[in-house]
Amino acid sequence: QSGYQDVERLLNTCGMAKALPSRREGFLPEQISLTLCKAHRALPVSQLETEEQVRQVMAGPVWHGMALDLMLGNLEQPLWGWSDPEALHLLEYWRDLDPTLCFILVYDNPHTAIARSESYDPFAESDENIDRHLNSWSAYNAAMLRFFHRNTGRCLLVHGRAVRASANHYLQEVRARIDAPWTPERDPNFVTDEPRSPTR
Repeated sequence: QSGYQDVERLLNTCGMAKALPSRREGFLPEQISLTLCKAHRALPVSQLETEEQVRQVMAGPVWHGMALDLMLGNLEQPLWGWSDPEALHLLEYWRDLDPTLCFILVYDNPHTAIARSESYDPFAESDENIDRHLNSWSAYNAAMLRFFHRNTGRCLLVHGRAVRASANHYLQEVRARIDAPWTPERDPNFVTDEPRSPTR
């Protein structure tokens, strides 16, 4: 619930292509994530309660073919990417797979993220449920922050609402980090009230 969909939409508007399916199986990155997480019994991020439950998937070489096939399917795209909250378990996997991959990690304040949750009902929430939401937010963001501090050269940590408030500044930050070939004639009018896509 960080607003990462808005960040992805902004990048897509300015020249980052959406990931094409892998060549052989036709898998999108999110499908590869789900497959790897399921095979390695990683807990869905919606069920996280402590940071210790975030286990980086150590996928053996037998699984690399799916990711390689995805890279080959996007070989002709100069700049492409995807968003995927479940990739929290796969950050080190993707980092080690390709040294050119960069990560944009999106967060928001806990009260904003919780209020944006589909399961949150301010008129029906008990203290226990609010604690559960807070624990889940804390676990996810602590694991993300840990990865950021260990990989600052390849990561950009951004506040979801700050990006919406200052899109051009954010785009300059991304360009400085990865030399992104943004489309100059598209000075985006950053729209935030579009329907949100399903969680990726």
